[in-house]
Amino acid sequence: MKFVLGVDVGTTAIKAAVFDQNGCETGSHTCEYNLLTPSSGMVEFEAQSYVGAFKTAVSTAIKSS
Repeated sequence: MKFVLGVDVGTTAIKAAVFDQNGCETGSHTCEYNLLTPSSGMVEFEAQSYVGAFKTAVSTAIKSS
């Protein structure tokens, strides 16, 4: 059986989901994170945090499928 992995990189979370060949979800995971707001009108986020959240979301979605 073949599977598809979908990933959504959003403002406050990375979501990953695994779907079978019929389009049915077989596993998913959402990894939330906090943005840094050092001052009004500024938003920051460390790039390495995105990488960690991506790895966690994808690996957990695959394991749960």
